[in-house]
Parts: sequence; structure tokens; C-alpha cells
Amino acid sequence: MQQKQLPLNPSLEHLKSQAKQLLKAHKDGSLDAFQRIRSFFPKLSDATDTEIQRAVFSLQHAQLVIAREYGFASWTGLKEQVLHQEQDREKMPPKDLLFQILRTPDLTQAHIQRVEELITDDPSLVSTRNENGRTPIEALAAKGLINFGKERWYRPIRQLYDLFREHGAATHVVAAVLMDDREYLETSIGNNPEVLKQRFDISRTWRGISLLAIAAGCNRIEIAKVLIEADPSLVTEGQAEGKAPMDLLVKPWHHSAFDAEPRKPFYDLLVENGAVPDVGAALAMDDWQRAGAYIARNPQLLEQQFVCGNQIKFRPIEIAAAYGREFILSLLFTVAEANGIDIEKDLASALTQTSALDVTEKLLETTQPSASVITNALIFACEVYQPEKVRLLLKYGADPSAPLKARFRYDVVQNLKLGDDGSRTCEMSPLFLPGTKTLASEIASHTEYTIEFVRKLKGTKTLAFETVSHTCEMSPLLVAIGTWYGIREAEEALDECLEIVGALLEAGADVHRSYRVDMDGEVLELTPLTYTQKLAALFPDKPFERIIEVLGSADVGID
Repeated sequence: MQQKQLPLNPSLEHLKSQAKQLLKAHKDGSLDAFQRIRSFFPKLSDATDTEIQRAVFSLQHAQLVIAREYGFASWTGLKEQVLHQEQDREKMPPKDLLFQILRTPDLTQAHIQRVEELITDDPSLVSTRNENGRTPIEALAAKGLINFGKERWYRPIRQLYDLFREHGAATHVVAAVLMDDREYLETSIGNNPEVLKQRFDISRTWRGISLLAIAAGCNRIEIAKVLIEADPSLVTEGQAEGKAPMDLLVKPWHHSAFDAEPRKPFYDLLVENGAVPDVGAALAMDDWQRAGAYIARNPQLLEQQFVCGNQIKFRPIEIAAAYGREFILSLLFTVAEANGIDIEKDLASALTQTSALDVTEKLLETTQPSASVITNALIFACEVYQPEKVRLLLKYGADPSAPLKARFRYDVVQNLKLGDDGSRTCEMSPLFLPGTKTLASEIASHTEYTIEFVRKLKGTKTLAFETVSHTCEMSPLLVAIGTWYGIREAEEALDECLEIVGALLEAGADVHRSYRVDMDGEVLELTPLTYTQKLAALFPDKPFERIIEVLGSADVGID
């Protein structure tokens, strides 16, 4: 395995945490952990996975592995280097250091402690502004918007917000809503009731929305109660434009990451105060009685699309499957059959979109989809790392060697590189949410396309080439190995990747077949092994060696 580079702003606490995580991963039997230990712990460099799992492995041993991963001979050497860099940061102007810390992706208690030291030494820092004209509180609010509703990232941000407030920092009403600062919000409303009528831009997608909609987006129910009491009309404000609180509560989140349970009290609060959720919102929030009543009264709703997670438009059967609503799916099937509504395309999409195994099996058993539909679902499950679903689809006849014809770069999701001159790059995989009008999903069905075709789809006048006259290929194996969702971006995904690769090989995936793959602009004929070797060269810090070992043991020839 390749060594890592220390980040520009290393934290000793974060490194200690990495060592503890490695220790736990060893105890849990993680194959990724075994490979890291084998690569960087000399006593176990020739050990098998079983021997590593049985070996005594302490926190000190884990710290040594972490140190060697970063190119240091010992934990002491790594610690000294980090402390030295911290001393260098001490020479940085306090203002620059403060905003550098606020830009840190994963804030720790050590960061919070350092911020407290800085603003204690110089209280004026709480009102200073960065290069974007933002105060520390405003920078935190922007950071909170980036991590919209994700509590794991929110907690340290809120700690810093409270710290700045304790040291006299001014705040504003949007930050107060995001940070659950009920006291400031109530004071603001009391001093200026017109703030309830104001509309705010919080991202490129969500512009001109109310404070209650912002509260809904980050699930601040106590803030919502204050706002509704002050102005009940906020509950339905923005409904016609798709910017009402109900929209922000449900629709920004992709269904694979959506958790309805913690948002259900907010949903109930809105409904109690006059909000009328559409079928999509009711299905997403598991309000099966309301959704069922809608469909029973008007079966034609099954043919209509509704905006749901990530602003994607789905029909009710697709939504029920995507969100794992197995109970209501049966009802929808019954209504469709009774009213002669064709749902074949919906069922194909539903099989692809759902991550719920019970829904997957229900669809496979009751709808008897074609082999191509099952294989499409397999390829998507490989892309988003759903090993149990992969096994289930293979059991029902998915083709483990099926070629997927489209123009790809090496990593699947960055589907189309139009050039290095600033022209548009498509970031959406054609496997992702089929049926949506994205550049990639359209190109996936074209072996040739012109610049006029692409301009029509994207509305851009700047493209790097005129035509593409060839079709590239991927297979389930190549998708699983190269996907952006996998080990190319996160080493901890190795175990899932190995599971999927193993399942495909057991099902008879053709490891000798070559596929036409776009590797950084060069179209190459590659087998799964040679493809993985190319990826290992492109991303030397990622654990592709384990995949190479598995494919090599499957007797793949090396060109």
C-alpha cells in the first residue's frame, strides 16, 4: 500500500482517533485493516489475514501503523512533526489561523480549544472578516449550510457558534435558525416582526425561502414552533414554487440517505398547522394512510411524477420502492391492476432505485422482470455498493458479465470529460436515476452524438470537441472497482468492494473479457485485472492491490 501525505493542518487528536479506529477495525475483522497492518506493521508483514486477526494488536501498534502510513518510522516521529507544524501555525497571523481552522472539514475538540485560545487573546477576532467578507459566525453559518441537516458535522459547528456568541460576536437570523439559537430568534422577531416576511438565499438550489423553510431543511423543530406561533402563514408560504417548509423537509435528501423517523415530528407539526403534503412527500415520510387515500381517490396519480429526494421526479411506485415502503407498494400494485394502469417502466426503475432488500425481493417475485431489467439493477447496485442486493439480483439471474455501453471515464461517475479548458464536465452517472434528463443519461443511449445535441441538453456553448464516434463499455466488475462511491474515494469501502467482486466472480463473471474503457482520454481494451492495474497507477494511495490479488487469483491473464 502507498504512503499518505499529512494534511496541511494536521491534528494530533485526529491522528489518535485514526489509531483507535484502526484498533477497532482489527477487532472487527476488517480486511482493509488487515491489509494496512500487513503493509505497515513489520512483525506481521508476511502474515495471513487469519494470523493478523489472531495476533495481539494494541493501541501502540495501531499508532505505529498510522505513523508509517504517513511515512514516519515511529509514532513519536509523527507526533513531533505534527507539533512542529502546530508551532509553525502559531507564527501565522491569528486572523488567518482562525479562518483556516473554520475551513477544516472535520472539526475536533482540539480545533475548538485552539479557537477559544485565539479569541481570548484577541477578542476583536470575533468580528473580523475573511477574504469573502464573512465574520466567523457567518463563515460557520455557510459551513452549516454545506452540511445541511447532518448532525455529526453540526455539533462542533454549534459549539463554535456558542463560543463566538459568548465572546460577544454578533449573529444574524439565518445563523440563529441554523444553529438552533431560539433566544436570538425570539428577540429578533420581537424587535422586527418584518423579518418573518423576508426571504433568503441559502444555496444555488434554494433561493427565496422563508425562515421556517430553513428550519425545516435542518430539522429545527423548536425553532419551527416559534416561527409558526409568530406567523402561521409561513407553513404554506412558497408552496406554489416548491419552496415551502414541506419541500425543504423532504426533498433535498437523496432517498438512499434519507431517514424519515427523526423528521416525522416536524412533518406532523406542519400537517397539524395546515400543510398539505403531496403523494411524494407522504410516501417519503412513510405516511402510508395519507398516500394510500390519495391514490385510492385518484388512481391516475400513479401516472404522475412528483418531486422527491434531490429534486428528482418519480412516479408513486418508484418513490415507494426508492424509500423502501414495502407495505404501500402492494396497495399501489393492486390499484394499478384494477385500473389497467401500465406500470412496467415504473417497476424497472423501482428495482434499480430501491436499496431495501425486502422491496427488491418483492419486486423480483411479483413482477418477474426481464433479464435486462435485473442486470441494470445489478450494475447500479455495484456502483453504489450494495453487496447484499448484488447477491440477491445474481440469485435471480442477473448477468455478472453484462457490458454496459456508454462513454465512460475510468471512474464511472465522471462520465464525460469535455476538455481541460474550463468547458463543462458531466458529473452524473448514466446509471444514476435513469429517466432523468441529464447529459449522461441521454448520452448513455447514443453511440454517436453531435455538439448540437449536447448543447441542446446542457445549454452550453463551450465544448472541447465536435463529435464522439465510438462507444465505450463497462461491466458490473469494472463498475464496482472503479466507482466514485468506492475505494477510489474512501479506503474504508474496500470490504464492500471485495464482497461485490467476490459475489460477481462466484456467479461466473468473465474475467478474461476485454472492455473498451476511456482512461483519461485514451480508449483502451482492458480486462478487469488490467483495468484495476490502471486505476492503481492513477490512484497510488488507494488499496487497489487487494482487488488485484483477488482478480489475479481468478486466473486473469496480464497483458
